Amino acid sequence: MDDPAILAHTRLIEGGQSNTVTFRAPPGTYTYLCTFPEHYAGGEKGTLVIK
Repeated sequence: MDDPAILAHTRLIEGGQSNTVTFRAPPGTYTYLCTFPEHYAGGEKGTLVIK
């Protein structure tokens, strides 16, 4: 979590659970992803655009 490129993260959550993340970020395009083994490779990622 000491990487300045990481703006926010959540704890590991189980199926059916949810979590909320609040953070400040400058305008730009950001990638978000799941770091659970095999999930990123399986497509669990997206793009967040802040204008």
